[in-house]
Amino acid sequence: MINRGLLGVYLSDEKVRRQERIRKLAKEMIKTAGPVSYFFYINGRAYRSLQRWVPSGVVRAFIK
Repeated sequence: MINRGLLGVYLSDEKVRRQERIRKLAKEMIKTAGPVSYFFYINGRAYRSLQRWVPSGVVRAFIK
């Protein structure tokens, strides 16, 4: 489970998405890796998009 989760998180990174050939390979890997990888892939994408939209002060308020 850890390996598949790491695969999903790694492939959700923006560096992977910027490279078209790698992005296609990443999609195929996620499809064949199964639901655990897909779950972590979707959550990684959601987390990264929230980082762009939520001001850092709001996040710090919840951490303290």
